[in-house]
Amino acid sequence: MRAYVYAIKREGCWEANLTIAPRVDYIYWFAEGWDVASGERGWFWTEPLPLGQACRVVECWRNVEAADKEALNKLALIIADMKANASGLKSGRERGRKMSLNHKEHDGEKVKFSSGPGKAGRRRARLRLRSSDEIDAGAGARAQLWLPAAALAGSDGVAADVQGGAASGERCGVASDVQGGTASGERYGVAVDVQGGTASGERCGVAGDVQGGALSAARQAELAATAKLAAALLQGRALLSAEARDLLAGATLPGAEASWSEAFQLASLLGLVRLSGAIAPAAGGRSKELRCRRCGSGEAQLRRTACLACGASCAYCEACIGMGRSKECELLIRGRYVSAVWDGGGAKPAHRKAPPFFPGSIDERLAKWSLSPAQHAAAAKALHFVEAQPPNNPSRRIRDRNAELPRSASKRLRGAVPRSPSGTVTLKGGASNDLTGAGSRLWRPSWLRSALRNPQSSQSGSPSIPDRFKNALTAIMGLDGQAAMRRQMPERSCKFPESEPKQIRSFLLWAVTGAGKTEMIFPLIDSVLKRGGQALIASPRRDVVIELDPRIRKAFPEASVVTLYGGSEQKWERGQITLSTTHQLLRFCEAFDLVIIDEIDAFPYANDPLLHYAADNACLPNAPRLLLSATPPRKLQLAAKRGQLEHARVPVRYHLNPLPVPSLQRSPAMTQILATGKLPPSLRNALKQSLERGAQIFIFVDRIDHTDKLANLLKQRLGSSLIAATSSKDPQRAQKVQDFRSRAYRILVTTTILERGVTIPKSDVFVMDADGRLFDEASLVQMAGRAGRSALDPAGSVYFFARERNSEQIRALKHIRSMNRMAFKQGFLEGKPADGKRRP
Repeated sequence: MRAYVYAIKREGCWEANLTIAPRVDYIYWFAEGWDVASGERGWFWTEPLPLGQACRVVECWRNVEAADKEALNKLALIIADMKANASGLKSGRERGRKMSLNHKEHDGEKVKFSSGPGKAGRRRARLRLRSSDEIDAGAGARAQLWLPAAALAGSDGVAADVQGGAASGERCGVASDVQGGTASGERYGVAVDVQGGTASGERCGVAGDVQGGALSAARQAELAATAKLAAALLQGRALLSAEARDLLAGATLPGAEASWSEAFQLASLLGLVRLSGAIAPAAGGRSKELRCRRCGSGEAQLRRTACLACGASCAYCEACIGMGRSKECELLIRGRYVSAVWDGGGAKPAHRKAPPFFPGSIDERLAKWSLSPAQHAAAAKALHFVEAQPPNNPSRRIRDRNAELPRSASKRLRGAVPRSPSGTVTLKGGASNDLTGAGSRLWRPSWLRSALRNPQSSQSGSPSIPDRFKNALTAIMGLDGQAAMRRQMPERSCKFPESEPKQIRSFLLWAVTGAGKTEMIFPLIDSVLKRGGQALIASPRRDVVIELDPRIRKAFPEASVVTLYGGSEQKWERGQITLSTTHQLLRFCEAFDLVIIDEIDAFPYANDPLLHYAADNACLPNAPRLLLSATPPRKLQLAAKRGQLEHARVPVRYHLNPLPVPSLQRSPAMTQILATGKLPPSLRNALKQSLERGAQIFIFVDRIDHTDKLANLLKQRLGSSLIAATSSKDPQRAQKVQDFRSRAYRILVTTTILERGVTIPKSDVFVMDADGRLFDEASLVQMAGRAGRSALDPAGSVYFFARERNSEQIRALKHIRSMNRMAFKQGFLEGKPADGKRRP
């Protein structure tokens, strides 16, 4: 994709911007179409640049201070440097390094640019440019002067002075000499003609003839409505241009897809969305190292290839390529979510908008959820955390955030998160521009058409918006003629700012398997929904997300629920409650008032900085985030014990019975069992006992190729056909799990894909090769947790079969026994703990 750059003077200062729809920018700054027109003059670079280069030009301008006569010169100098960086390096390794402009050497003679530091040290190269006069002439051939329409029409005394028929170009910002009654604009390529003392603005882009012609008043009104619709649809999202176009086109807006670039550009100027390259330097930072702004990956995950879209060597991100190709010339569009719960965010700390008022105490509010005593205590503590004002202690929040990551992941992620967009929008006259306000009218396509035919009328349309878009479009402001549209436009000062890295306010809910973590989060979600907020429940496992869907819908029948995973039919919908796999969070940006991450120790979320970044980025700054796990990482456990991380522990299941303690059994390795075709007597006897008592059996193995072989062997030795096998490579996995739930199978041989999120009322667990490398303490505890989950069968059996006992098995036993002792000490269990030890 290609974009244009321009330098504009407003409030006495020059700034640089990029645009994908130049005429929208010109009308916004210099015409009266949207009642802004705050630009004094500008230089528009008529040559389109690859989007990545355009982003760097704008970023490099941040440190430039230019006078009127130097603005075009310095813009041309930066663009020349960007082009040299793109073509001057030979090796692929050098091309992949960051290029930064040293603005201290803006002397018109040479520009020094440097590659980023590598293992071999910092490499530098020098590029000698032509003289200043040659730069002027070359730049002028590609530049266009932008002036307000009134300046060249002779209004307000801004038009050119007439001295013997000569127009003084200085008044027009041309800074040209007057020779023989004609303004010489050749040095800047403006070619200002003088006709009767008036400068012709055709080459200056005044008549709206900027890359596509002028926009009529009706077209401007339609474009404004489209921009606000796009902003509403994109609230809290971070989408590539193709994804955003699909989202906008699906809203059934007439002509929306054809004008998507103009709509997004106008929304960007209004501060409702932010446009940037998907691969670009971190905005506002000192480093010019390229990063993927969608997943936060640095140059270690970037690769370069020849790109047909921009015609240059283009960087793309390998880390998040499964979610669509994020590349240097690809547009990333991030929408701003207006929270009803939290103020601030981004560059300043978030604060609760108003203290929540709920009738009754916390105990009375929790009573309707029928929680057990242990669940009640943990939910009350978590609810207080969710509703509390964030403490003003950023250093502690940073420590808490780093404590959530493994050491390797934390090192790679610290300081690597790009600035996230946030900000506030203020309207002229103090009006509100809250796109989620209850007082707004619903936008309808037929109403827009009638409003355009008669701008002074305000009519309500009869056709309704498709159901999948009602949640996102509940409150789009209506148009009441051109004047009303102008009053609703925000000030330019509300431009979407870049912020400092957000602080993370986390709470750990450490609950044993089968404790009812899902029921404990219901009061938290209810609190956010009653205040008008939006909640997210994310899990690394697709199976867990699918199983949560009916439970959440049953608990909150009046709330809109959206479920997102690979192949989901609700891909572009937005609801009050969002269920999502952690990979889908890459398409969100500061979008939720409450983020709940389930199974934080599960693959692939554990030890993956990309998914940690996605979870951080989806949460509003300082909004609460809950981490749920029965086996949290050791670093999190240590942070909780030291008081560095707020937490609540639930050591007992909802039915107040102790956890089944595994029985360690010796047996040959699975490869030997399959090779000989003989089941060990201990295994055969334990299986028969479970079948005789009517239990269903999980048999976990650590290799996919063992599943079918063991299932066939069991069918022969046990004489039963109600045995199945499944794994991550089984295309019928979902159906087999469903059949197992309905007792169509008595035994299911599987891998760790079913160690979490699957509940069978009456079940026993067998873990084969429990000393294998794949089975650590967390996975062994999770697999053991499949037994005894029902109040009708709380004492299920768990067996670990292995050649020898290793440290992971011992730690898993200690973990389960310690939870039983803690539950007994806190008075949740009656009698002795399940391990038969003495009372503590």
